[in-house]
Amino acid sequence: YEDGPNTLLPHLSIEKQMANLFRIRATAKLATGDRDGAVNDLRTLFRIRDVLGEEPTLIGYLVRAAIEQMGYDVFWQGTLDHAWTEAQLVEFQGRFGAMQQKEALIYSFRGERLFGSITFDLVLQDPDKILGAFDAMNEGVAPGLIRWMPSGWVRQNQATHSLYLDRLVRGVQAVDPTHCIAPRVEWMTSGMTPV
Repeated sequence: YEDGPNTLLPHLSIEKQMANLFRIRATAKLATGDRDGAVNDLRTLFRIRDVLGEEPTLIGYLVRAAIEQMGYDVFWQGTLDHAWTEAQLVEFQGRFGAMQQKEALIYSFRGERLFGSITFDLVLQDPDKILGAFDAMNEGVAPGLIRWMPSGWVRQNQATHSLYLDRLVRGVQAVDPTHCIAPRVEWMTSGMTPV
């Protein structure tokens, strides 16, 4: 991750595609009455999700959440069709109950904080590297502006970025997982203005 925004994460799309194949296969097995085969495919799908559990980026967390949703969809379809045995329902309940969404989200925000800090450092150390990462988004931004930007501006934005993410982490930590996170959004963002 030391490359900042130039860091490539190709494994995320590969793992999401693999999970989607297992989702499709599990759905097909459910439709043909092969519930044991569907359960095995769901187990594999969730193992793919587990591999992403240690991904310290927000996009990694979002891919993990998308994979979980794929599993939930298949599980729900099987539930509607009364396809699962009692033992399988107990297994799913244990698996779903053990998911650590809150902790994974906090971990990804902390990783994003570090990732952002590295990016701001690169703006000062190697602006050409940063410009290369954002070529597609540089419309109307003169590359010279980044090279001549006062370092105090960069550091001020770096500090603000860190404060936002620290406040966001504290807000997520304060949320009771049995309640919605939405009421905390205003608290997390109040009083913070972009620099």
